[in-house]
Amino acid sequence: MGNSLFILMTGYFSVRKKLSVKRLAMLLGAMIFYSVGIALIWKSQHRLPPEGMKQALFPFWYGYNWFVACYLLFMPLTSFFNQLLRQLSKMQYLGLVVLEYFLYCVMPTFHGDSFSNAPILQFVMMYCIGGYLQLHGFKQEKLHKVGTWVLLTVVLVCECQPKSEPLAHEFLSHSCS
Repeated sequence: MGNSLFILMTGYFSVRKKLSVKRLAMLLGAMIFYSVGIALIWKSQHRLPPEGMKQALFPFWYGYNWFVACYLLFMPLTSFFNQLLRQLSKMQYLGLVVLEYFLYCVMPTFHGDSFSNAPILQFVMMYCIGGYLQLHGFKQEKLHKVGTWVLLTVVLVCECQPKSEPLAHEFLSHSCS
């Protein structure tokens, strides 16, 4: 749920901004730095498998730290999302969010199939909800309604996650490769 809330906040703060390639490069560098650092510690303890260093140098290709890897792949798409989202009217935008909710959460309830193997859809849905709150949010005197939106979002995220597997399961292999 924390990852979903992070994406929601990313949508809220990023929908009006341009993508910062420098920040993405710094995030990628940090991911590789810590991956290699941990691998070197394991190697010094003779616990690193033979292919371990290659995997440490390219952690996003091997499914390590799925969230950062998918975030790095998702964020360049936000430039396109932002253009689209800013052009939608309030009702069109709300319709998009309702459609995403229906496809990701409601439809699997009746049909039995789930999009949980492609949670990039949840990234898109949460990003769009955050963007909606930023672009069409509440006026200051109605700020207390934000609590209702936050509660609705938390319920939405909790209800959409499969009960037998964490939402992150197979994200990289199905959505980002």
